[in-house]
Amino acid sequence: LDDALSESNAEDGGLKIYTSIDLRLQRVAERAIEEGLLSIEKWPGYKHQTKKQFELRGAKGTPNYLQGAAVLLNNETGAVLAIVGGRSIKHSLFNRATTAKRPIGSAFKPFVYTAAFNTGLMPGSLIDDGPLRQGEIKSSNADWNPKNADRKSMGLQSASYGLVKSRNTMSVRVGNIAGMKSVTKTAANVGINIADEKITPQLFLGNLDCDLESLTSAYTVFPNSGGRVPAFTINYIEDGSGKVFYRAAAQSYPALPPAPCAVTAKILEKVVSADGTGARARSLGFRKPAGGKTGTTNDFKDTWFVGFTDKVTCGVWAGLDEPQTIISGAYGSNVALPIWTRIMFACEKYGYPANEMISSATMTELILCRTSGQLPGRNCKKSGNTYREKIPHDLVPKHLCHVHENQKITKIGKEKPN
Repeated sequence: LDDALSESNAEDGGLKIYTSIDLRLQRVAERAIEEGLLSIEKWPGYKHQTKKQFELRGAKGTPNYLQGAAVLLNNETGAVLAIVGGRSIKHSLFNRATTAKRPIGSAFKPFVYTAAFNTGLMPGSLIDDGPLRQGEIKSSNADWNPKNADRKSMGLQSASYGLVKSRNTMSVRVGNIAGMKSVTKTAANVGINIADEKITPQLFLGNLDCDLESLTSAYTVFPNSGGRVPAFTINYIEDGSGKVFYRAAAQSYPALPPAPCAVTAKILEKVVSADGTGARARSLGFRKPAGGKTGTTNDFKDTWFVGFTDKVTCGVWAGLDEPQTIISGAYGSNVALPIWTRIMFACEKYGYPANEMISSATMTELILCRTSGQLPGRNCKKSGNTYREKIPHDLVPKHLCHVHENQKITKIGKEKPN
């Protein structure tokens, strides 16, 4: 209100303030948070205070039970359709959707990959999933050695596989290809500000703090072909005579180029599929076109899921106010994602049905070298490294493969430098 009103308007009073909140979706989001977290409190081995225990003790003092937040945005306008800052405003006035800044973990990876796609990486290009080698990653500490959550290595895999499966070692290598400057610029363009001390290779794995509303708003670039509309909750204000003197205006701006966003959006649709970390949405019955990304921080302290359809983008966070392990095995996929799914069902019911997502980027199908991501030469074809890919026209490489051009093929699949 301070941004919308002058001091005299506020003092005069008699104003009617209309928000963008859809009360039906707001109620669903509140119930989804409460019922979703209540189910976590019933998991075998859960050791923290529950909300019920806090209430039985008179609901006095600062609650330390499991908390959650949700933000639901209209992709076209940026209007906040629902926002939940916690499980009970009677117990705590703290708004975890707008004020709490928590580590976002793997939920940041889509922006790392988008930066890399914008610098020439192809979704089908091969990336090593093996352990990082000392000195391989620019500006990294010698003792920093991130591993995959399953402690396994899947060898050479496509870049898209790395995002769908949220592979840490692949994501660090993708960030290294993009470059730190490109990743931080991509984040800034979508409204995610990064403190100077966080600008290290750990950033590629989401080692930065962000509030849920900002992160959810940032994700709107994927269904919006790179465009972003900042979130707002005040729709319009009338004075005492009924005259509208303030109205929110959609302030869309081209945050990122459409082409790399289109590539990332298509991969994020695979995340919410049978093979991705967001597959639980399908098993829970939500089968409409959608994309998104899970996020789980170290020691299961923060769980995230931010996902979108063509109409809306919704972010969910769950964790404890004083960061500590929720319970071993608490991931974004089994804590935050089921809550998101319930909200998505309500969007289908209350006027925001999901349709196929159509990017503004013109697509082109062509043959590429899987090793370099460039146009294949004769040696690429002989070595069996070519594949067919459908990519935005703006990302079509302009040069022939530089990896195989000076190599002598001795046998299919084997190469020997001249």
